[in-house]
Amino acid sequence: MNGRLEEYMANASVAVALPCNEHFDDRCTADTKSALGAYVSRIFDGRSAEFVSLLQQECVRHLGSPHEQQKTEKERGWSYGVGRRLFMAKPLGRFVPLAVVSTTTQRAGEGLSGRISYLFSGMRELVGAVADARIS
Repeated sequence: MNGRLEEYMANASVAVALPCNEHFDDRCTADTKSALGAYVSRIFDGRSAEFVSLLQQECVRHLGSPHEQQKTEKERGWSYGVGRRLFMAKPLGRFVPLAVVSTTTQRAGEGLSGRISYLFSGMRELVGAVADARIS
């Protein structure tokens, strides 16, 4: 299908950048209607849980300790902040570099939301990461 990133041929010199929530959790990767969920489902076929585990490990390693937030009235979660990015050169042995950028936040009483400032901050971090890796 036209416009579906997960359908395009991979290229090791070009990073794929996908949006996620500030928790970098399975809520985004499990939702196949989201860009990240559709991509993970297709590219890491049958390994989604393994990808989420890797994502969490890499977040702690590269983004530092998370802080706990009240996501909904009944649910708390660990946040790494909005406008952050995680770059993985070869996730789960794949040769396509992957960046995940936190562009949304969720708070009790406010719901899921995003702001253009989150996107700008995340993209600023992303540009630095791909420049350091010498890829597009």
